[in-house]
Amino acid sequence: MVATATSIRQERLTNAYIARLAALALLLAFAATQAQAHTFQQHLTPYDPLQNPASTLNSASVATLESTTNNGATFQLFYGNGLAHNPDAEAAFNRSVQRWADVLQDPVTVKINVDMRPMDDGILGSTNTTWMHFSFSEIRNLLSSNLNETNNALENSLLPYLPTAGQFDASLPWTQATFNNMSLTQANYHALGGISGTGADASITFAEGINWDFDPRDGINPTAFDFEGAVTHEIGHALGFISEIDYVDWVAVQDRTSEAWPWPLDLFRFSPDDLQDPDFNFATTTRNLVPGGSHAFYADDIIIPMATGYYLGDHRQGSHWKDDLGLGIMDPTADYGELLSLSQNDLLALDLIGWDVIPEPSCLILLSTGLLIIPRRRQPRHPNP
Repeated sequence: MVATATSIRQERLTNAYIARLAALALLLAFAATQAQAHTFQQHLTPYDPLQNPASTLNSASVATLESTTNNGATFQLFYGNGLAHNPDAEAAFNRSVQRWADVLQDPVTVKINVDMRPMDDGILGSTNTTWMHFSFSEIRNLLSSNLNETNNALENSLLPYLPTAGQFDASLPWTQATFNNMSLTQANYHALGGISGTGADASITFAEGINWDFDPRDGINPTAFDFEGAVTHEIGHALGFISEIDYVDWVAVQDRTSEAWPWPLDLFRFSPDDLQDPDFNFATTTRNLVPGGSHAFYADDIIIPMATGYYLGDHRQGSHWKDDLGLGIMDPTADYGELLSLSQNDLLALDLIGWDVIPEPSCLILLSTGLLIIPRRRQPRHPNP
């Protein structure tokens, strides 16, 4: 029996416009005699209300963390029973959330289940992210109208020129004539002003028995993993740092086809060759969702390399920056003793997909020494509004 595109997509979805699961599993990789980098893996799984969906909130204790620098985002952590006797892990979860709360200005509440429990050998932890899908036009219009920040030159130069549903095209390993739908996380949807969805935005569980360093303020033990940084990374996915290329990669490796639903991050995902084409046009140039080759996140005069796919690409899932370049918390791997930190790249991406970041990325670009900046050889081309 040949699987249809619809049946394949149904392996991942059930009912439209409700919260769904996108499991983000973290796997440890070991060589025979020396440690290898820890890979952050994202696995997309079907929504199953019988298997503790991400939208179900933990019933244990709750902590509310608000920004210490602005009147923006509020995070609520719903602690599971596994954290009852691990105050160091609980404190690290709190600090990880505070990192994000202090840079996001949106007046939304992000709800996250957090816990620790024993897991199978080789698994460091997992995250289930609640996500949704709507028409391409609806999400595109929410993004293009997200111009309420003062002096944000980057948003002003790109968001008004986002492709319409009729203009958007993306390269795929198969042919798809139209892109009628978009996906996004529940948290990202709320940041854009959406009101549906009231359950948890993510459920993050880490494995007990791993050699964690719970407090990076005195450095990371060379034989341990940065727990606080790993949590910060996973929250980044819940906030919307996800690409459809990982679903495309999973379907293509099985020699099948399916309908692709781009995420907001994919609106800025191009082939570097296309970015250097004199005829490049932000609204109409084809986005790149083919695993392998080279991929880049486009932010006007800033181009940031991205991972290209676990199966058919560089063996790093595409919902990350390119590996081993020190590009930010959304790098795909972490090594023993490595301190994981938020970068201006991370904030720039979150800003363009709908979050109000403080300080504005347009200011951060001028001050940052951590951005990978590849200057364009020409001015960006936009259609007339």
